[in-house]
Amino acid sequence: MRIRSWIPCAVTLLLAACGQPQTTPAGAGAPLLGGPGASLAAGRSASSSAQPVGRDRRREFVLYYFFEHDNGGRPRDGLVVGPYGSLFGTTSRGGRLGCPAERGSCGTVYIMSNTDSGYLEFLLYSFCKERGCADGALPYADVTFDKKRSMYGTTYEGGANNGGVVFRLTPRKDGSYKERVLYSFCPQVGCEDGSNPRSTLTLDSSGAIYGTTLYGGSKNGGVVFKLTPSSSGYTESVLHEFTGADGLYPEAGVVADAGGALYGTTASGGGSGCATGCGVVFKLAPKGSQYTETVLHEFAGGDDGAEPYAGLLLDKHGNLFGVTVEGGGTGCYGNGCGVAFEMKHGGTTYSESVLHAFGGTDGSAPSGTLVFGKHGELYGTTSNGGLYRKGTVFAMKPAHSSYEFRSLYSFCKLAKCADGETPLGGVVPYDKTIYGTTWKGGDKGVGTVYALSKPNR
Repeated sequence: MRIRSWIPCAVTLLLAACGQPQTTPAGAGAPLLGGPGASLAAGRSASSSAQPVGRDRRREFVLYYFFEHDNGGRPRDGLVVGPYGSLFGTTSRGGRLGCPAERGSCGTVYIMSNTDSGYLEFLLYSFCKERGCADGALPYADVTFDKKRSMYGTTYEGGANNGGVVFRLTPRKDGSYKERVLYSFCPQVGCEDGSNPRSTLTLDSSGAIYGTTLYGGSKNGGVVFKLTPSSSGYTESVLHEFTGADGLYPEAGVVADAGGALYGTTASGGGSGCATGCGVVFKLAPKGSQYTETVLHEFAGGDDGAEPYAGLLLDKHGNLFGVTVEGGGTGCYGNGCGVAFEMKHGGTTYSESVLHAFGGTDGSAPSGTLVFGKHGELYGTTSNGGLYRKGTVFAMKPAHSSYEFRSLYSFCKLAKCADGETPLGGVVPYDKTIYGTTWKGGDKGVGTVYALSKPNR
């Protein structure tokens, strides 16, 4: 079935309100390097030191490669499927020409619009339009939609105090978007409200917004925050600040269960391993207007994993799934290549089990949040490892009481990594295809948007 096209500019692709679509010729940022059904160039062979783990189980198509300047570059997170199969994402660099030199880049929010001619990229917003980048700069995370198709996100820097912002992009009638800063972090010395968010956002039914900041709080270990809407705007409150044993430096956002409890990870903190701790899985349980934190698992840096940069995936039974960038064995220079894990919910307790320990040739350093497929399978990426040591896409299929691991694609199969390299974000399965981004690679080396489809039999 053909997916209906949805273009952000009403009526025509060339509407001035959104600017020209990014259809520059190949060599300067191309909308299609092999559309659906096209064939990629022959791939290069694996290096002699790489051990094959079997042929790729998916066929990759580069839908778009970035060239940083006016179309963005370096996408750190994955994609979100929007109306009619269009794909939305952010880039941490590029966008607005004339970005302040001391910052080097501003970042963008973009759409890959699904048209009869394939996917076309449009910039919906380029950051640092306001003086001093008061509108934000360097968006690292995905956007989140509300029911009215407005998008919410964070920027790592910028804002009134250069501590990052929470922003909203609201669609106008002409198809363009209006940006509004809902909150600027660090209005006071010490940044006790948090600073430098890298997280995606979670919205509840009342319109409240939840997220994390990497730094800030009384110990500068990061916070979990809430933005509560009112007729006059949004009010920020800190639900929990991290101080060490309870975790440090949350990179990802939080997920919420039906009872309003929040779950997340911190990349450091917890026990005495890994210099500043190997990270934790935590729960914040609401009690009136307050939240109580419980550490569900403290990573030790051994077989159980270390340093969870990604967020958590919550199933209907209350089980949590995640990944760590290190641990799980002695590979990858003795640090371990990372694990995929499950936090099994058993009444009031949780127990961690490793679903897969990466070994390098099957991938290493997974940093993107896992996602469910249609039949309960788990999909994810690794930022390193694989046949060409430039990252992979993988799947884990439920098999009785365990999961069957499959490597779907190894990046840098093409010369100069034209197919992309180093996927930092996760993937999104949609209509029998898997979509994602890479941080590097492509024609200009600053990232790609890719699709993986099952090969024709």
